[in-house]
Amino acid sequence: MTLRSGRDGGVSGAEPGTLLLMRVEGLPGNKLATLDLPAWVTQRGLARQLSPSRSNGLHAVQQRMRGLVAS
Repeated sequence: MTLRSGRDGGVSGAEPGTLLLMRVEGLPGNKLATLDLPAWVTQRGLARQLSPSRSNGLHAVQQRMRGLVAS
């Protein structure tokens, strides 16, 4: 499974979902399954910029990606 963003611009003004897709683009399934998105978001200083709703959304996306990889 390979996810692609279809985006070739920078991250300036990007939505969290776009940043996420840019991070996982091209990763093989085994890397997607073990990716620690909360740590990645925190390391980049993005966690403090996310509303609780967006944070929950990113968590749901991570769970969905892991589910897709597992199937």
